[in-house]
Amino acid sequence: MKMNCHLYSIFRMSTVLGVSRSAYYKSIKSHIGKRVREDAQLLRLIKAAYAQSRMTYGSPRIHATLKDEGIICSQKRVAKLMRDNQIISITKKKFRYKSKTNSRKDIADNKLQQNFKVEVINKAWASDITYISTQQG
Repeated sequence: MKMNCHLYSIFRMSTVLGVSRSAYYKSIKSHIGKRVREDAQLLRLIKAAYAQSRMTYGSPRIHATLKDEGIICSQKRVAKLMRDNQIISITKKKFRYKSKTNSRKDIADNKLQQNFKVEVINKAWASDITYISTQQG
C-alpha cells in the first residue's frame, strides 16, 4: 500500500509540474557538480583573505595569499570569482606633492654663489636639509 501511495504522489507531482516522471526523478537525483562545489569553497577562502587584507587586495594578491596557503588555483579563476561576486579592492589615491607658486620667496639667499673655496676654516658652511619636513612643507 505504501508503494502505491508513493507512485501516486509522484504521478500527481509530475502532472502538477507539467513534466514527465523521468524528468521529475532526474531533477530530484541531480547533484551539484564538482566544479560548483570547488568554486563555493574557493569563494569562502577568497572572502576570508579579502577580509584579512582589510578589503585592499585584488585578485593577484589574493591568488598569492591562497598559493602561500597551499591552495592550487589560477589567478584568472580567482579574478572571475571575485568579479562575479562583486569583490573589489579598495584603493586610495596616491599622495602627490603640489608645490606652491609663491614658495620661491621663502628660499634663503645664496651668499656663497657656488664659491666653496674659502680662505679661513669654518667661515662658510653648506648643507642640504630638504629631507626634514616642516609645517610649511
